[in-house]
Amino acid sequence: EYLRKTEGMTKEAIADLKELFEKATKGTEGSSRDAASEEVWRLTSLMGYSCTVQDIRNITKEVEDADNYEELIFPELMKVMRLVREQEKDRIVDIFKVYGTDTDTLPIEYLA
Repeated sequence: EYLRKTEGMTKEAIADLKELFEKATKGTEGSSRDAASEEVWRLTSLMGYSCTVQDIRNITKEVEDADNYEELIFPELMKVMRLVREQEKDRIVDIFKVYGTDTDTLPIEYLA
């Protein structure tokens, strides 16, 4: 139950994300999901993830909006961030499957 509610994030990570989310969405009430996707993309970039805006749009479409509300709310953002982390992990695992862990053959630009 706890992991489902927190999307696997620590209390500290949730607090940090909530602070960033509040700063990023301040003054954007009533914005469309596309605008929200761009804000989420900015957040993921700040956090070091390499997703594109289109990746984020696709992920936000996956997150079901149970209340049919147009804006992205914080619990939905946590789900988006979990999916971003999973996508990033899968991408890195795929790179290691192709190149192995030998740092001489692993092009660093594939990890950026």
